[in-house]
Order: sequence, then C-alpha cells, then structure tokens
Amino acid sequence: MIKKSVKAIIKDKNFVEYCSFYSVDSNEVVNDDSLMNHIQENQTSLEQLIAGYMEMGALNQEICGEFWNCECSSDHADELKE
Repeated sequence: MIKKSVKAIIKDKNFVEYCSFYSVDSNEVVNDDSLMNHIQENQTSLEQLIAGYMEMGALNQEICGEFWNCECSSDHADELKE
C-alpha cells in the first residue's frame, strides 16, 4: 500500500472525517507525527468504512420509507381499538 503524503492527507476531502473517527482535533493530527502515521497506515480502511456508510445511507432511507406507515400505524394501534 502506498501512503499519501501528510500534505495530501490534510487536503483530502475526508480529513475531517478521519479526525472525527479518532476523536481528535485536526490541529492535533497535523502536529503529532504518531497520529498522522496512524491515519496514513489506516487510510484505506477508513476510506472503505466511509464508502460503506455512504452506500448504506440510501438503503437505510429506502427501508425507513417502506416501513414508515407500519410504525405510524403501531403508534396509533391503541386508539384504533377504542
């Protein structure tokens, strides 16, 4: 695996997501070689994780749309019995 340079990682569109995933401030990552090395070493896994969540987002919306009426109906089931 080829590691991106520090400059390339900082400019990466997902840099903020990397920092969020590790619960660190972006300035902390820039100034800490060990954090930056960890991100460089795990960037492929993080990219796959981000892509997976993005793909699942559409599927989750579709599932919610299909079952929305079921949930609404169950919320009012007691009212319908009266």
